[in-house]
Amino acid sequence: MSAVTEIIGEFPELLSAAPADVILVVFGLLALVVVFLIKFMGYFRIVMTIAQFTYPNAFVTVRGNPLLLEEYIDRVASSRDIAEAVSEAQHAGLDIGAGEAPSAGEIERELKILYYSECDTIEAVVPESVKPLFRAYCMTEEGEEIKHAIRMKHASQTTGRTDGTLIPVGSLSADLVRKIGDARSVDDIVSLLGAMPYGEALSGALQQYHDLQIPLPLELALNRFTFGELEAALLLIDAEHLPPAQEFVGAYVDTTNLRILLRAKRDLLDAETVAEHLLPGGPRLSTPALKTMAESKTLQELLGDLEAMHLHTSINEAISSSTRTGSLISLEAALNLYLLETVQNISTIYRYGPGPLIRFLVARKIEIQNLGIIFRGIEGDIPGGIIQGLTVREQVRG
Repeated sequence: MSAVTEIIGEFPELLSAAPADVILVVFGLLALVVVFLIKFMGYFRIVMTIAQFTYPNAFVTVRGNPLLLEEYIDRVASSRDIAEAVSEAQHAGLDIGAGEAPSAGEIERELKILYYSECDTIEAVVPESVKPLFRAYCMTEEGEEIKHAIRMKHASQTTGRTDGTLIPVGSLSADLVRKIGDARSVDDIVSLLGAMPYGEALSGALQQYHDLQIPLPLELALNRFTFGELEAALLLIDAEHLPPAQEFVGAYVDTTNLRILLRAKRDLLDAETVAEHLLPGGPRLSTPALKTMAESKTLQELLGDLEAMHLHTSINEAISSSTRTGSLISLEAALNLYLLETVQNISTIYRYGPGPLIRFLVARKIEIQNLGIIFRGIEGDIPGGIIQGLTVREQVRG
């Protein structure tokens, strides 16, 4: 050890005694070594990222999203009855697991169970470097179940029916879901959730719920809370995953704000109440633009403001349809299509990272909505052509 120390100590003297060209060569070699190590570490990080996402991305690739493809949608929608439609959906690759002679509502419940199970699985297997994003996304689905529970209780559904409709997901355990089903009022549901992350947001909106006598204030409070979780997740994930995460959250914010505006105007909420519950402006809908639209006096005026912004071809086409018919169904489908196209792009650009996982979860939710439309339509004897027109389809790229 002392010999090594002596050599190191003599190194400056050796350099001073060496010719200038030798010193340049030595430092040149050292510089090359440093550059090589930096390059190697960059490639090593890329390889490690690919390796970490190999299993999660394989998981979603194997499952796929068949009920966004025209071939499978039309086949299921053309079924003569629900049993045949279930068989066609299973043939396409969705394990619905429905019993004999199921109703459309029972099938939708089975589909949600499947989807929530996939949400939980993906959250469990993604790398720690991006896990907060998927935990926050899972919380948006928990929020949807809470909204559903509040709507059901507000509508004074019986205890048994409410309990049978809710589904455990994430931190909403089976025991908590049972207690929510047994709750006597919306106030009791809010009280049960008091110790949950959502508790404070719901408690703060409870008085407004009583003042307006509609569930919307509680639903909007949940929207703001879950958005806050998504926003916080952006600060917790690794920097290399930030671009796809930001792009997804931005599209999520824009579409959520549009849904809030549309429903609020339909329910005749005043501008101040609407503006209070809008999410911060996203990449396509700035805060000033949202404020202007919140001040629209009627739904028709809001639709006119949206049409003037030219957000997306399909959205503008749906606005024209909604203006004529007064129905928001086509506009909801157009918003889903816009979100789907966004995550498709994310999946292509960030295909070795979280892109395919983000796309799968968004696409799977739209698939389930497609099937819900189809099964409800078949149950209501609606012609197949009308049903098909209400579904969202993946755009084939040339």
